[in-house]
Amino acid sequence: MDTLATALRARLGPPPQLRRWPPVTVVVANRNGREHLRRLLDGLARRTDYGNLELIVVDNGSSDGSLELLHRAEAPFPISVVANSRNLSFSEACNQGAAKAEADLLLFLNNDVEPFEPGWLRELVACLHTTQAGAVAATLLCRDEEHERKFAHGFGVQHRGLEFADEDGELVPKLRGWEDDPLDAALGEDAECDAIAAACLLIRRATFAEVGDFSPGYFYGCEDVDLCLKLREAGLRVTCSGRSIAIHHPASTRRTVHFAKARARKLANLGLLHKRWGVRLDTPSVSQAPH
Repeated sequence: MDTLATALRARLGPPPQLRRWPPVTVVVANRNGREHLRRLLDGLARRTDYGNLELIVVDNGSSDGSLELLHRAEAPFPISVVANSRNLSFSEACNQGAAKAEADLLLFLNNDVEPFEPGWLRELVACLHTTQAGAVAATLLCRDEEHERKFAHGFGVQHRGLEFADEDGELVPKLRGWEDDPLDAALGEDAECDAIAAACLLIRRATFAEVGDFSPGYFYGCEDVDLCLKLREAGLRVTCSGRSIAIHHPASTRRTVHFAKARARKLANLGLLHKRWGVRLDTPSVSQAPH
């Protein structure tokens, strides 16, 4: 990872400079993700060059020692824990964390994301500032075992935003940039998208409140797409940063859910998305964001 981080920064040049780096509250939902949290905490503490942040972890009834890890953790930033007795939805957990936030900027971050390039958060904050988008997300990479293509540095692109594509006559969100080379010509280019993933999504706290936070009803799927559609309906853009890069480890999370259960959950979430947005997905203002 160090080799890839060095190569990325050499291509991108130095991180941006702002006159003032605003405080950021990082909100992480967790359930039995102790090892993910250990890696995330290390990445935030040692591989993130941003001095003004706090971390709020919303734990949904973990039994694997996650809470003990968090209570023992030593970090150069404050850590708060919200301990729930049951597994709330992603929307409920993230809304809980956002309600406790002190900062004006909220970063929703999956526990299985790994910071590895120190300038990533400065890049993301600068992207929100310069683009004036409603929300911005990082470009996410995953290991080669997730891809058919293989790269010399061991990682391919997982996420450069989301776009709606036709699937059996229905518009569904698909990953942009899947299996791209992280060092290709798109590196460094911000992309306005139909939607962006909340695995690493930055938004102003006031904007999040104005559009009604994450909508209820979804269960670990499509909450981020719904949020982006609310932002776009309010006349705001959503953008994927081409300069903020992080690693995502989605396979380890997916493998904890039985395939049939995961498929049923996906279909239920898509069904709710179309119930709420189906007609409006066919309108240019929502479904045809320029790239």
